[in-house]
Parts: sequence; structure tokens; C-alpha cells
Amino acid sequence: HEADMAWDLSSPRDEKGAKSLLTSATPRRAMSAARGSPGFAARALRGDARCSARRQLRRSTPSRTARAASSDHPRGDRGTEKARRGVPHSGYHRTVGARRPFFEGWYFRVTLPEARNNLSLIYHVYDPDLRDSPRRAAGAQVCAPGGGYLFRESADVDAFAAAPHSLALRMPMGGTSDAATGADEDELLFFEVSDDGRRHRGRLVASTTREDESIWPSAKRVESVEWDFSVKVEAGFGARGDGADSSSSSSSSRHKSTAGWLSALPVFEPHYQILMAHGLATGHVTVDGVKTAFANAPAYAEKNWGGAGFPSKWFWTQCNAFPEAPGVSVTATGANRGVVCLPGVREEVAGILIHVPRSVGSSPGEGTKETKETTKNDAESSADTDVALYQFLPIRAGGEEPAEVAWSVKPWGSWRVSAKTSTHECEVVCVIDPADARPGSTTVLRAPVDDHRRGMEPTCREHFRGRMTVSLWERSGQGWGSGERGRCILNAIVSDVAAVEVGGGPWDENWE
Repeated sequence: HEADMAWDLSSPRDEKGAKSLLTSATPRRAMSAARGSPGFAARALRGDARCSARRQLRRSTPSRTARAASSDHPRGDRGTEKARRGVPHSGYHRTVGARRPFFEGWYFRVTLPEARNNLSLIYHVYDPDLRDSPRRAAGAQVCAPGGGYLFRESADVDAFAAAPHSLALRMPMGGTSDAATGADEDELLFFEVSDDGRRHRGRLVASTTREDESIWPSAKRVESVEWDFSVKVEAGFGARGDGADSSSSSSSSRHKSTAGWLSALPVFEPHYQILMAHGLATGHVTVDGVKTAFANAPAYAEKNWGGAGFPSKWFWTQCNAFPEAPGVSVTATGANRGVVCLPGVREEVAGILIHVPRSVGSSPGEGTKETKETTKNDAESSADTDVALYQFLPIRAGGEEPAEVAWSVKPWGSWRVSAKTSTHECEVVCVIDPADARPGSTTVLRAPVDDHRRGMEPTCREHFRGRMTVSLWERSGQGWGSGERGRCILNAIVSDVAAVEVGGGPWDENWE
């Protein structure tokens, strides 16, 4: 039984709209949960180591027949897949018929460095198999260029469709019928991701429900957004992207699960996966009639999923737009969350994940870029991947040595995270410059909360003009935490378009 779906929006046969090849009989329903926080599967840290975009934008999108991916496979359409495999966990994790709390969420970011601007698309789904759940819903958030915000949610979770083994999803969001185009009512507003995350399209208008003025003043609210862009994947997670022959098993197997084999267990939830460490996006977004076009803009994607409650508190920083080090991607994040198998027990966990192209590197004490031979310690790099992954997690993920991770995060304005293993050491420092800390520069996002009865709530504060400084060194150690700094790989590289975030709480003092 073929159990996947293919939406090839680039097909010449698809000029009028999305081509939907949905094979199966039983509808797959659902939608995504907002990314708010990290979901590392991790151990508790020990003591001192704590650590109008083209109005012709396919008004026929998504067709009624494209409402669901399907299968009668007992685990929710996880049968054999013959298509190209990409980054692990790219597919939808819902197990059809499993009556347990569940959410899944996707976060996509396009950075516009020249204008110091940003486009973020955040999709979520709650409890597709719990029809009496008070939080059962699917929706989207848009952080638009210029700092605007739009939120749209629907209780029609059954309208959501997603592929089980690749990054493809679609959701019609209602709208007003349009006799001139012949479009059906539910085909006017939509969002979709196709071609394993390489094509993004959508059109949304603000909900008729009035936003809280104290959180989203009128100057921050957006009435309509349309977008259409394609992405060339430069790096997935731990491997090269579109430049490699990803149809071969040897290439696709180099992509990694962020938390290794622990991601397969429901014990450590929510789970977390970087889907695309670095890509290049080309297309446009139109916000309230103002069109912004971009070409080869840095793009990034990640996701969360699981059945447990969300972390009660978290921080997150991300950047893949460093002028002096193109292609470098950095994510540093941490959270306080419950341990699923130990009710009442909480853990604090953090990690740093850095992708470095082989063309970027520094000698000790120098800031110059030059191509370096891969050392034996660069275990995640090889000549045909062209990217090295340096992961600092407090677990043994993918066979890597657990890292000592420490952080100091202020309630707002300063993030400092450092980590080391016996072979590498890194430091990530983010601040908000006073000139960028003006009123209105921060966006409040909705995020999941640590309560199965509640859905998306405004618990997250994000800023897209953070100043991030990153340093990365080799170490000469022979065991956990031993050794001294050696060659400098990244020598205090800087970007002023980092995304920085705090969420949950309480945030009444520094978190260290």
C-alpha cells in the first residue's frame, strides 16, 4: 500500500494550482503546533554542569480532494516510502486513532539581512484524535516584514493534511466565496508546504476575533498576508542539502536526528528537530498590499511534536546570516520541562547546534576565512557533505560525546550559552542593542503551554534584530570535559539579524 503523498507544485501540468497525488483511503487529518521552545530529549543536568502577493496565487489552492493524506496503516500511514528521504522526522508524527494528547508544530524563518527584516511562518495542530479536547485546533502565525503579526486558527482539524515521511503539509482556512474566480469558500485562505520543504505558499487574513490591544496594538496587527517562495536546501541537519545526491541512501543517511534514537521514545517529550539548518529562499511576501521580494535569502526550519505538556520555561536563539561566514547556522536553546515517566519531576536542559561549511574556518588567533582540511575530530564532516555539524547536547545523541552546557539568560535583552566536550568548545552571546530596543520592536507570539487542556497562548517574546557573536574552538582533551582550547574554527563571528526569544516563565530573575 503506497502511503505517502506528493505535491509537485513545479510540475508544468500544475499551472492552475497544486497537483495532489494522495494515495489511500482513510483520511489523515490534523495540523501543526507552534514551535515556541526546544524539545531536546535530555537527561537532567547535574549540579554545577547546568547547565496582494499575486491575487492569481492559485485561487484553486488547496482542492477539496487534497484535504487529507491517507492510509489504513495501523500506525497512521507509516508504510513503505519510495520517495527521496530527507532529514529524519520531517514527516507528520500523528498516529491515527491514538486517543492521547498530541501536538505538532513547524517553524520556518526567512531572514532579509540587508533590510534587517524577517518573515516567520509558524504552523500548529492540537489533538486531531481527541474530538472532545478543548484545545483541538489547527492554525498559523505570521511574523511579517516590518514587525507585523497575524494569527489564524480553525477548529476544523480534519481539513489538515500532511505527509508521513516528508516535509509536506496543507491546510485550507476558509474565506469568502469568489464568484469571479469560481473558487470554493474553503479554497481562498490556506497555507501549504510542499516538495519536502522546498516550496511555501499561502494566503491568510486576520481573524474577526479582536486581538488584545495590550499585547498586539493596532500598529503590530496585519490584516492580510500572501506568500510564495521556493527554497534551495544548503544543509539539512548534519549533512549537505540539495547540492548532494539525496536520492542515494548513502547521502540521505548522513542527515541526523537532533536527539538521536531518543526521538523515537515517548518518554522524553516534546521532541525537537532542526529540519533545515540553512537554505536560500527566493520569492515574495505581500503584507497589507505591500510586496517584498527576495532572492537567495537565508532560510531555516525546525519543529516540535509529542504528547506531553510543553516546557514551562525556555529560551531560544537562532541565526544563519553571518556576513563574514556565509552558510554558518547556529541554534542555542534551553528549557525547563517535565519528565513524562516521572510525574512531578522537572529537568533543565540546553544545547548548541552549529553547522559550518567546509569553506569557513579560522586559524588560532586569526579571523580570516580559509579552507581547512577536516581534522579527525570533525566527525560529522566529510568531503562529499561539505558541512560540519558541531553538536553540544547533554546526551549521547548520534554517538556523540555528551557536552557540558551552561547558560545565563536575563529576563530580556541578554543570552549567553557556552558548551564544551573533550574535542570542541563554543560560546554564543546574544544581546539587543539599545538602538533596537525601541517600543514595538518585540513581537509576542502564541506558543503551547504545559497543560493538556489549554492551547496556544501569548507566552513567548521574540525579537529579530538580535546581535549574535559566535566562537568555536577545537580542544585537545582525551575524555569528557578535559583538554584545552586549540585551533579556532569560528573567531567571534557576528550577525545583527539573529532571532532571540524567551518564553513561559517565571522570568523575574536571571536564569543560570
